[in-house]
Amino acid sequence: MDACVLKFGGTSLQDISRIKEIGKRIIKYKKLGKSPVVVVSAMNKTTDELIRMSKEFSLHPDKRELDLMLSTGEQVSASLLAIYLKAKGYKAISFNAFQLPIITDSDFGRAKILSVNVDKIKKHLEMDYIVVITGYQGVVNDTRNITTLGRGGSDTTALAMTLSLGLKSCEIFTDVDGVFTADPEMIPEAQKLNTISYEEMLELAGGGARVMHPRAVLLAQKNDIVIHVKNSFHNNPGTLIKNKQDINKSIVTGVTYTSNEARVSFEKIPVSEHKDYLSRIFRMIAEEEVNINLIAKNHSGDFADLSFAVEKSDLIRLVHLIKLLSQEIRARRVVFDTDFSRVTIIGSGMKNCPGVAFKMFSALQEKQIQIHMISTSDIKVSVFVDNKDLFTAVKAVHEKFELSKGPYRGDLGSTKQAFTS
Repeated sequence: MDACVLKFGGTSLQDISRIKEIGKRIIKYKKLGKSPVVVVSAMNKTTDELIRMSKEFSLHPDKRELDLMLSTGEQVSASLLAIYLKAKGYKAISFNAFQLPIITDSDFGRAKILSVNVDKIKKHLEMDYIVVITGYQGVVNDTRNITTLGRGGSDTTALAMTLSLGLKSCEIFTDVDGVFTADPEMIPEAQKLNTISYEEMLELAGGGARVMHPRAVLLAQKNDIVIHVKNSFHNNPGTLIKNKQDINKSIVTGVTYTSNEARVSFEKIPVSEHKDYLSRIFRMIAEEEVNINLIAKNHSGDFADLSFAVEKSDLIRLVHLIKLLSQEIRARRVVFDTDFSRVTIIGSGMKNCPGVAFKMFSALQEKQIQIHMISTSDIKVSVFVDNKDLFTAVKAVHEKFELSKGPYRGDLGSTKQAFTS
């Protein structure tokens, strides 16, 4: 039994004709002697439509009921694909997360996988079945409630399945040829990357790249599972996501962006009266289990200003609590801003090469783009800009680092030459 895990996203399954094409690709694997375990997302736009319908009744639908409803999208995809494979003369069977089961915690809408029972999968592979699994969903062990893993969660299902089956690679099929130096829909001259490290892919995914879910990459990294991102409808080689030790380091590998963030700004906090304001603010955010993407603090005299960024969907949960806390710590005012975007450059080699931030900032300055906040790490530099400047910013940075030629390597022997404008 030569098992392999193949994951197909929603755009690959958006209609009957595409499901047929995916079925043909799976059959090719079967003819090569493979035993495919196929993880599927919902058909394209299905999840969005289900959410839209739920909001006809409530702007904030009950999370349990919403997850139960959203889980049906993947069940449709899985069943249709299994029906097609059976019609072509192959033994096939679909399972949802409840049937296996895939056990998660009870955090509706963004549940974490705790365990995957693969007994039924192994049994049917031994009987020469093609097994189709619903991605994106799980079940709580004690309550038997259905949960979903959050946007892109089918990637995580595929990696969890790969790990549970004891495999060392996973194939992720999408509607593009692999991972690019930028979003090819925004920057047509963006170049496909042959390889990228787990660390860089994590930053790309966290920065807004939609090709992989961050949790899936983290799971692959922790267990040294190679991810192969491919086009569902072409036979191009795709992109390998793997250990950085096997890859030549790039100063800048790519640029990514997200418009799904909001900024919260506390202005003029009287520090002498509320010295514990930082712990109070961030304790409240931690208790709501909200991730913070950036923090900026300015202290002047007896007052402090504090800004931080969160996802827009999380801000909805925080607004009331933040307003109350702002009054308690006597901030002059608190401002909520959803009209900005984050642009990020990533590269595992930048920590050893001074001047990367300067080169990025100069590209934006040349286009007269205002930078509101900055965040850095060993392998990334992020800036927050106005939404209206997003396209210009991504394009300017991509051009500045000449990423249309591939990853920017500069001159590692001379940083002065590498970063001369």
